[in-house]
Amino acid sequence: MRFNGITTVKKTVIIDDNDLVRQGIRAALEPRRDIEVVGEATDAESALELISRTDPHLAIIDLVLGNDDGVALVKKCHSLYPNLRMLVTTVQDEDIYAERVIRGGADGFLSKTDAMINLPEAIDTIFGGDLFISKNSNSRILGQSVSPSAPSPFQQISSLSDREIHVFHSIGSGRSTVEIAEVLNLSPKTIETYREKIKSKLGLKNAEQLRSEAKRWTQSSAAQSNPDVIEA
Repeated sequence: MRFNGITTVKKTVIIDDNDLVRQGIRAALEPRRDIEVVGEATDAESALELISRTDPHLAIIDLVLGNDDGVALVKKCHSLYPNLRMLVTTVQDEDIYAERVIRGGADGFLSKTDAMINLPEAIDTIFGGDLFISKNSNSRILGQSVSPSAPSPFQQISSLSDREIHVFHSIGSGRSTVEIAEVLNLSPKTIETYREKIKSKLGLKNAEQLRSEAKRWTQSSAAQSNPDVIEA
């Protein structure tokens, strides 16, 4: 990026809990003279400390950081650092998360299956003052606005709140109510309330259907990753 013929270096941090992903992103950015990677983090707590310490221009954030919720991190960063540009990269389903993270304050959403190809374009678009969303997401959103189709299962899941999505993903990953409560620092009773709300919104009759649907969706999202491009 150049202003008046002078290259302006943009400090960038990479927030992802996978070593290979961070290495891949760093390698993809190395040829760019206008980008300097000033640090890496693997969870929400260390990410906030890193951002506070380095004052970066851009944060490239994975949506799922171990037990941490990437959407919540995006919202917190947007609140604390309104001038920070954020690009979310993930293997999670675009249909569910693209609009959600943009609404939370992110400046772009990039599927990890497209990361190595579209990362330069995404960064240039964001620093150019525009939002970056994949062509697939743009086409789908425009198509829905012009000719709405019948709701899909993914659209049903879109009705869940950010916290409900996190609980749903945790259920699909095999975590128990007690384990989810410990991770989110909530009571098991509160998690049970979330489970009931999720069942109601998705039209699921019992706990077994909830586990089955959560597992199917979680595995479907994970299967979208391409290990030959960038691992999740």
